[in-house]
Amino acid sequence: MAANVAYGLHGTNRDDQVNAMLQLVSLSGYADRMPHELSGGEQQRVALARAMGPRPDVLLLDEPFSNLDSGQRVHVRNQVRAILRMSGTTAIFVTHHQEEALFMGDRIAVQHQGCVEQVGTPGDVFGNPATRFVATFMGETDLIPGEVTNEGVQTEIGLLQSTNPVKVGDQVEVAVRADDVRMTPDPTSGAIVLTREYRGMVNVYRVRLPSGRFIHSLQRHTVRIAPATPVRVVIDPGHELACFINSD
Repeated sequence: MAANVAYGLHGTNRDDQVNAMLQLVSLSGYADRMPHELSGGEQQRVALARAMGPRPDVLLLDEPFSNLDSGQRVHVRNQVRAILRMSGTTAIFVTHHQEEALFMGDRIAVQHQGCVEQVGTPGDVFGNPATRFVATFMGETDLIPGEVTNEGVQTEIGLLQSTNPVKVGDQVEVAVRADDVRMTPDPTSGAIVLTREYRGMVNVYRVRLPSGRFIHSLQRHTVRIAPATPVRVVIDPGHELACFINSD
């Protein structure tokens, strides 16, 4: 493994450089190991040590965790993030995994069909998406139509407040995420639960609104509402929501 890390290094102190890089990635004492003797996560850290050895100005990581299972992926990305921060290395991290991008990035650029649609901090990109694509790509998002009034955006599930510059009379779509949606059983309501997806700590419900449109609601795992139950749907995000001019 030491020879692998030494690839690309020059000078008389290569051994010292290799030892320093192995210590940085917490693999001191592994210098004589063969690749097949390492776990998937250890192999990723060796690759990182080899890439960082020559002290590049910018390090490109292209889907570095794609060959790891979900458990290893979470563990290794925590380690890699810590290593990059300790070393002060600037890295461009490419991923299709939204949660991973939010965790790893100081700044995120969302690209679609060859064009960058938004650049910003993880909080900005997730909380205030600039386009429909960003809104739907960065999290589970439903687009609910409405009309802008003096008080806000009037929709079939109530009056919502928007972050976007819109004017009274505009027909818009409001980006609503599943964690913004509250619901309670109500036999008089025209909205009805269609499915419940159990995800361990949470349930994700798919609800059909009176208009026939669908919306999703994220609830604690202890909240169990049977399919076919009429429910009252309320949007309670605690913040303004992004909206987009309806092009239809």
